[in-house]
Amino acid sequence: MRCLAGDTDIGEALVEQGLAMAYRRYSQDYVTAEQDAKRAERGIWQGRFDAPWDWRKKN
Repeated sequence: MRCLAGDTDIGEALVEQGLAMAYRRYSQDYVTAEQDAKRAERGIWQGRFDAPWDWRKKN
């Protein structure tokens, strides 16, 4: 399921900007956008962080 604002996929936009991660467990739709953000070191990809699913396991 996608959330759109006009023609813009909001989830994809967030992942492209490095503000969210692709959740591969349920979909591969945003993987390319995530790889592009990671390569460009946008948003969360500027430094080290724990993926949400890893953080939940630890806390």
